[in-house]
Amino acid sequence: MNKTQDKLQTIMLFDIYGKLLTEKQANMLNLFYNYDNSLAELAEQYNISRQGAYDFVTTAEQQLLNYEHKLGLLEKYDLIKQTVTNIKDNLSGEEVYLQQQILQQLQILTNIVGGE
Repeated sequence: MNKTQDKLQTIMLFDIYGKLLTEKQANMLNLFYNYDNSLAELAEQYNISRQGAYDFVTTAEQQLLNYEHKLGLLEKYDLIKQTVTNIKDNLSGEEVYLQQQILQQLQILTNIVGGE
């Protein structure tokens, strides 16, 4: 992944798991990613060193990745999104073929949501 993809992934993980972080972690990540504050600005606001702000942000990012590794909600979201795209793409097919494809795609969604 490139830096932009990493940032987007972290923002998505923060949207999903942000409530599981401490209030300070959530506030710092929110300022860093959503308000584009620099590490120096975070350090000044929280009265810590720039290195301390960096450590705090990277630890919170790692926690988000750990939550995703354990729970896989972003991965499930991506699978659902891809399945919906597949259903939309199949809407131009023949009627019988279309019905079979939609049923298969809906079964995939059911398995994802049901945790199977």
